[in-house]
Amino acid sequence: MLVIYCPELHKTDGFTGGVKRRDKTCTFKFDQKMVGKRLQVFVSISSLNRKKIGNSRYLGSIQ
Repeated sequence: MLVIYCPELHKTDGFTGGVKRRDKTCTFKFDQKMVGKRLQVFVSISSLNRKKIGNSRYLGSIQ
């Protein structure tokens, strides 16, 4: 799971699923209203059946 939060707009964007650990990379096109704004980035992982879910991790901010 990827969550991007924009404090200025009080808005989140992101996605759940569709990325496999073995790929070691992910490309995501987020809401254009967030371009140029400071964004907070969080990730979390879960098992395929969602029975095991890890705590989310704050990765930092980007701009």
